[in-house]
This record gives sequence, C-alpha cells and structure tokens, in this order.
Amino acid sequence: MSEDESRELCDRHVADRNYYTVCRFILSPVHAKHAGPQSMGLLHGTPVDTDAVFGILDLLESCVQQHRQRISAATQLTKTLTELVGAPRQPTAAAPAAVKH
Repeated sequence: MSEDESRELCDRHVADRNYYTVCRFILSPVHAKHAGPQSMGLLHGTPVDTDAVFGILDLLESCVQQHRQRISAATQLTKTLTELVGAPRQPTAAAPAAVKH
C-alpha cells in the first residue's frame, strides 16, 4: 500500500474496510469457504427459521456486496446478533430434560 493510499484510508471520516473484512472473511459462510476447508465462517449453519425471521444472511450479503449499505448492514447485523445472543434460549428436542431430585 502506498503512502497516499495509507493516508487516504486513515484520513477518511468513516472507512468500511474493516466491516467488509469481518463480514466476508470471518462471519460469512459463503465467502469464507474460499479461504480453505477449515474456514466456514462463524455464521455457517444459521438455522433457516432464525434466518427467515431476522434476515441474517441477507444482512451479511449486504455487508459484503453493497458498498453504499455496508455500514448500515453491519450495524443492523450487530444489533440482530446481540438480540439473538441475549434472547432466552428455547429447549431443543435433542436437549435432555432436566432431572429433578
């Protein structure tokens, strides 16, 4: 990277390269798989019903593909994931029932 490119990156009011990198190479199951067989993206295997309600994969795709919407998509994705992590978990059919003594 040239000195001018470095200066431009640092002098921008808002840079979205970090958002792009996180969305594409860390979170995205679609794009991360190109990095190698061990790299599936942290959001691989997102349950279909969860994605249908929250649109996680669409937000991820916007973060990767839509330069003008990247920061907005990343912000919404952060809020959505925070909401999901903080939400009470529903027991799954595979989870054993609690044993009372």
